[in-house]
Amino acid sequence: MILQTILKFAVIAALSPIWWPIIKTLYREIELALLEEGGLLGRPPTPDELKEKRAKYGEYENPLVSEPWAHAKGRGSASSSSGSGSKRTVRAAPKGSGPSIQKRAF
Repeated sequence: MILQTILKFAVIAALSPIWWPIIKTLYREIELALLEEGGLLGRPPTPDELKEKRAKYGEYENPLVSEPWAHAKGRGSASSSSGSGSKRTVRAAPKGSGPSIQKRAF
């Protein structure tokens, strides 16, 4: 029983180079998203502290942005030959509405 427990901890420790960066990135993202509320474990910042943090990190941009598909592959033709079908139009998203890659110092 003790050997199994030691073996489990050894496997977790051996795999830490894989899961540690993921946990670290998730924590930073959550901390940045909750900046105005004081972060995950902190107290709410004063207005002056909030201004300093916004100047340092910038506004939080939600990484979960919904973007329409730029193409409709495999959907068949856009118009039917009989003329009774509907025509689909696919428009690209406006410039600047998609996610942007920003380097954030934390």
